[in-house]
Amino acid sequence: MSNDSLTKGRVAKYINKLNDAGIDVPSEILGIEDWTEKEAALKGFWNTHKPTDKPEDGQFQTDQEAAAAIKSVADERIAALEAMIAKQGEMIQQLAMKDSKEYGMGMMNEAFIPHDDLLEKAEVFYVPSDKHNIWGKQIGNTWTPPPMGMKAIKFSRAWGWVTREGTATKQKRIATYVCKSRTISKWLKTLPEYRRLFFLDLEDAMSASGSLTFAQIHAKHYAALQGRGYQKLTAMAGDYGIATGVSRTTDEYANLIAEKLANEEIERARNNFEQAMKAQKVEQMVLGK
Repeated sequence: MSNDSLTKGRVAKYINKLNDAGIDVPSEILGIEDWTEKEAALKGFWNTHKPTDKPEDGQFQTDQEAAAAIKSVADERIAALEAMIAKQGEMIQQLAMKDSKEYGMGMMNEAFIPHDDLLEKAEVFYVPSDKHNIWGKQIGNTWTPPPMGMKAIKFSRAWGWVTREGTATKQKRIATYVCKSRTISKWLKTLPEYRRLFFLDLEDAMSASGSLTFAQIHAKHYAALQGRGYQKLTAMAGDYGIATGVSRTTDEYANLIAEKLANEEIERARNNFEQAMKAQKVEQMVLGK
């Protein structure tokens, strides 16, 4: 196998790791034509953005220990968000003193929160999952995206752990979204998934972690498919072996595709968990634990 093929394989591996972690790969990195340079850029980006996930899969931890760790991660994310908001405030003041024709407002992106929309205290939303994206909300026959010009509300993994409950072991995950916008907070609380799939209370999310039902996982994928066009959904249905026909609506296709994705996710999580448990038992035998 050529060196180019090996490099391309490593590049694909880094991109998959980032996608699995719910991290968008910057377009400037994807646009690098030299494969060696692209690999180096992806490696550096992964090392600085990879999610906190300790202890390693298969290492046991109580829910109380995990809760303390999750709160620590959430506090760090709140601090980072507040620092970003403070920096944006400084930039606005500096720009106000300069010629607007020359400088413009390029820093006004979807992460920007107007001062009069800031919450006094940041809110942390929790979802009992590796990651979760909220793309919008269905209102009647209209699909509406998140407010404030955001493409999606993205939850990032905060912690992953395994508990032993009697003779059984359970794999658990929590992802978080830190919110400083009053508008976004109100919008999130109007979603049907609120208090069912994602929570403002960590204890509620901890209780749900490790016991997500098929319906909840299906709802997550179904929500992600909303707003996609009929042509896109029929193409996806074909890829998943779902029979297509003009009699089916976009909603029917979204439901069928979400069902396929939910089953795949459940099966993948089960396989990964079983492999982690087998690996741990091998380690215990080798080390005489």
